[in-house]
Amino acid sequence: MLFFKPEVLIPLLIAMLLSLTLHEWAHAWTAYMLGDNTAYHEGRVSLNPIVHLDPMGSLCFLLSGGFGWAKPVPVNSNRFKNPRRDDTLVTAAGPFSNIVLGSVSGVVYYAMLKKGFFQGDISTMMKLFGDVLYMLVSVNFVLAFFNLIPLFPLDGSHIATNIMPLNQAYEFKKFNQSYGPMILMGLLVLGMLNLKMPNGTALDPLGWLIWPPARFCAEMVAKFAYWIF
Repeated sequence: MLFFKPEVLIPLLIAMLLSLTLHEWAHAWTAYMLGDNTAYHEGRVSLNPIVHLDPMGSLCFLLSGGFGWAKPVPVNSNRFKNPRRDDTLVTAAGPFSNIVLGSVSGVVYYAMLKKGFFQGDISTMMKLFGDVLYMLVSVNFVLAFFNLIPLFPLDGSHIATNIMPLNQAYEFKKFNQSYGPMILMGLLVLGMLNLKMPNGTALDPLGWLIWPPARFCAEMVAKFAYWIF
């Protein structure tokens, strides 16, 4: 499997660790700034990766070579001045942080690529640095759009619930908490089966939702970097 090659797995692990850490820190920091100190008292307003690692999620990532999760940030929306609005901001902060990190990493990577830093006989550390930057671009945009899918327990489920009228939000939340994880797992497994439609297209609904916007963002960042530098 491609992900288990050291030259791919090591940069991927580093990129995932940085990306998930920033994602969870963004949730915790935003909640703290909006009046909820629950995560702060648990030491989650930190860029130390250890406090955000989930043992099972880390193990799944190592075994699958790409699928895993971090420890969810505890949030008490009752401590917000405007619970629905502020909970939406806290939730959106995670994917937004990934878009920012992916964009910054992309600008640095493509600028250095254009200037020739990754060409010719380069050191092992420089190659690793380039590989990590490249992984940070794809990993962060994929994480951002994956988390925006409105299925529990992803961030998108909270955002969707908060922007719905209260009566619809209650029914949606009840349904999503009961069936969202099963639907999400079913979609993940469906994508892994590598099934094909009659026209030859891969039967991967999650991929259809995630890859087009992630690829578009990566291409826009590359064009911006080449234009600037």
